[in-house]
Amino acid sequence: KLSTLRVTIKGRIISPDGRPIPSAKVTGVLDVHDTAYEQFLEANEAPTWTAHTDADGRYELHGMDPMHWHHVAAALVNGRARDNVDIRVEARGFVQRKEDAPEVPLLPEDAVCLGRRWLAILNQAQQRLGNIQLAEKEGWTLPAATGNTITGIDIVLQPMEAPIPTDADTAGTPAADPSHTDPPVTQPADNSDGVSVQERTAGGNANMRYFLIGAAEAEARAAEEETISPIGPEAKLLLVLPGGDGGPDFLPFVKRIYRHALSDDYLVAQLVAPRWSDEQAQKLVWPTETNPRPNMEFSTEQFMAAVVNDVHREHRFSRTFTLGWSSSGPACYAASLTPSVPVRGTFVAMSVFKPDQLPPLERARTHTYFILHSPQDFIPLRMAEEARDLLADHGAAVELATYDGGHGWRGDVFGSIRRGMAFLEANVLRTHVYLISDLLEAFDPSNPSYAGQQSVAQIVEGIHNVTGGREEWESGRHTIDVWRDRWAIIHTSARNHQRIDDYLNQSREPYRASVAVEAKFVTVDLNDRDKLRQWTAEDKMHQSDDGAATRILTPDEAEALMGRLQSIRSSSVCQAPRILAPHGMPLEITVPSSDPLELPLIDDPTTRVAVPIACAMLTGQADASPDRHSVTLTAVAEHIIGLEQFNPAEPDDLPQLAAAAVTQDVPDGQTLLISVPFQTVRPVAAKAVKNPSDGVTFEPVFEPVECGSEPQRRLYLLIRPKIIIRRPLSLTDSQPTATPP
Repeated sequence: KLSTLRVTIKGRIISPDGRPIPSAKVTGVLDVHDTAYEQFLEANEAPTWTAHTDADGRYELHGMDPMHWHHVAAALVNGRARDNVDIRVEARGFVQRKEDAPEVPLLPEDAVCLGRRWLAILNQAQQRLGNIQLAEKEGWTLPAATGNTITGIDIVLQPMEAPIPTDADTAGTPAADPSHTDPPVTQPADNSDGVSVQERTAGGNANMRYFLIGAAEAEARAAEEETISPIGPEAKLLLVLPGGDGGPDFLPFVKRIYRHALSDDYLVAQLVAPRWSDEQAQKLVWPTETNPRPNMEFSTEQFMAAVVNDVHREHRFSRTFTLGWSSSGPACYAASLTPSVPVRGTFVAMSVFKPDQLPPLERARTHTYFILHSPQDFIPLRMAEEARDLLADHGAAVELATYDGGHGWRGDVFGSIRRGMAFLEANVLRTHVYLISDLLEAFDPSNPSYAGQQSVAQIVEGIHNVTGGREEWESGRHTIDVWRDRWAIIHTSARNHQRIDDYLNQSREPYRASVAVEAKFVTVDLNDRDKLRQWTAEDKMHQSDDGAATRILTPDEAEALMGRLQSIRSSSVCQAPRILAPHGMPLEITVPSSDPLELPLIDDPTTRVAVPIACAMLTGQADASPDRHSVTLTAVAEHIIGLEQFNPAEPDDLPQLAAAAVTQDVPDGQTLLISVPFQTVRPVAAKAVKNPSDGVTFEPVFEPVECGSEPQRRLYLLIRPKIIIRRPLSLTDSQPTATPP
């Protein structure tokens, strides 16, 4: 519910002629017109929110806090908002002019309603005092909004003057037999100076040669974005399998694809087709596992998987796509249907489709395809249409786009690639795997305010494999099965020893419960409890065998009781620290006393040791019920008073101890009240206890002392367990904006 109070900003990024700009990076930067905020910026970065546009140029920025209603009222009167968000846009081939960078006031409809109500209350007071009424400033336009969503923040970008390939640059020469080999594509001039390129081999295999484009830019971006993101930048990898002969001469063209057609969170790996024989190089440039060639050392699918693993050793990326045209199209189709190739979306242009030479099409149901084809191509358009229909029939997300001009890259080349990649990104199935410590009470990875929690929440490094409808995320020795469009969570203990307890499937809704335990130890003098006597007489308590009485209290009853207990002058309240105990694991709450006592060892009474004594302790276990409505609390509680005055050498003032053991079901969020009388005791020895982590520790040994009188003090112990459920998050769209249920 709290997340629904946050502000969302929605709009479109378009070109001057109204065409949508997909894959643009949209960043909202908080801008507060306040002196304190300006001082804050001197030592800190401004909070930001980031999104990318979809195929229609739409974006959504989520998670901004609305202004307080008294700031809203001031904004309505002054015509100037205190809290604003500056919208900045980055898109390849476009620039954002300063006058086209809007400053959006954080004034959604809900906040404005509260501000106007506050303004009405102020004016009532002004009227009673005879002062001038406060009025909203005329002529000031509020942003269009519905609820807590600000809409209509559309931004027009101007085209950047960049070289665009001509038909002559990219035209191909048709081959005589398109079933055997597809035509080479003449390279456009290299206009991508300044783009970083590394020539590499996958796994040290000289035949697995590829070019990694944009690595230096990715490293610089990671260093910049790591400061604001708890999981690091979500880069994407594009595997490019060139058409024609698949050789290195396509590098200038691929560099221009990187510069003009992709968003700046991409890495590009251009594979160089290995040459196994003259016959193979002429008839089948990219042989596959289902369509092999003699003497080939490895298949194209193995080559692609090796490149992904090689890049992954040095760079983090969340998704992998492929781009192929002409002769490489069949290999791209085959790789998308091969479980060992971690590819999420496939872009195929001007190529053949032969299902009888492919792996089973049933594997396409978790994949996304964008097919680009010209009706004038010598390769029949029906092949592209058959690919669209068959892949869609098997559950894939598919789009077929056409262009004029025949075989080869024609017209708005980079615009066509941008639109295709935007479709793949918008329809790809995403899986996010997070490592979350049990020390963390709640974690929302879509919220940028969690930037400081990287020590307890981090993305798990791994590789996706797709088998049927199921994805596998391989991380070290562990494999987690995750269903499509889901979030998976791996829980760790406080010492960060990996323990995989939950996996997500369609038949069982997993959850992991931790129990937050709060405890208050209240000591009351029985001679001074007039205000409490009436309360205890009216409320029946369950009496246990050991003299302790218990009762379940609602939150209101617990608050009322604490108010009465604290009103007794002689009462003392010991607030224990709040702990988070994993479901089924031991819990221990300890409040240490001020000074340790010197006590003799049982085995050697002549030897005294300093024993740290807890004035309050609660040990046991808290188990959440399967329906998550209650907690079974099995606990032993102890509270001792009078230790400060006790002197082992002169035991005049003896301490008093209250102890109780209970096993009780407590409804989630309610309070267990335990009433225990104190008993006079004396510490007689120190007991040595072996501790696996700290060696030998010592605990005091008490014995009761008969005083011949009724107990003069009573302990009221209030324990409130609260179940905290961590479920896997689900995605409702292509952006990771879902919050925990």
